[in-house]
Amino acid sequence: KEAQRKQQEYKRNIEDARAKRKLAERRKEHQYARELSTWILKSKRALRAWERANARWLELAGDTTAIHEAVHQLCYNSGLLEFSLLNPVWLVEGLAMLFEDPNVWKGRYSKERNAGRILSLSYALEEKRSIPLRTIVSQTGTFFTLPDPELAYATAWALTHMFVRGKFRKYKDRFFAYLKLVRAQGKSKTAAADAAKIRLATFRSSFGDLDR
Repeated sequence: KEAQRKQQEYKRNIEDARAKRKLAERRKEHQYARELSTWILKSKRALRAWERANARWLELAGDTTAIHEAVHQLCYNSGLLEFSLLNPVWLVEGLAMLFEDPNVWKGRYSKERNAGRILSLSYALEEKRSIPLRTIVSQTGTFFTLPDPELAYATAWALTHMFVRGKFRKYKDRFFAYLKLVRAQGKSKTAAADAAKIRLATFRSSFGDLDR
């Protein structure tokens, strides 16, 4: 998704520059029109180079989405998760995103990371964007209600990856115990108003203070 967003951003900027150039030519602002033409040419070259560098992820976007949604269904059909308001969004989405990497769903062992999600995190780092862990853990329903859903998804992937495939082995047993706890809680009836507090408390009891 991030690769597709970036591609559309390139194209949109080029189209905006073309519109400005046309207006400049109508107003006989020839110097400005020439500057815009130079900028457009450079941007088109940059876009082609970017598309070549990211062709793999643009081509895999459809497969990745299908696998992501299939993993959601498998988590519920297998009983790993219950349909519940208490399910942490970061966990539900994070498990699905673990399998977005083609090396995982094609059955190959690889130490590669989910390049699409890392791309999102890299852009956020460059632009100094972040989302507090407390917000990610307590979020209800969907990440699309947050100001930066793409970063929320990437952060959820990073958190899940750290617990499941990361180098911090001390978290693995805690993570599997946390999964069992979330599944058990999913069978209980909880008021919507209490769900966020329970998610935070469950995470804190399993992994420690969120503010450390």
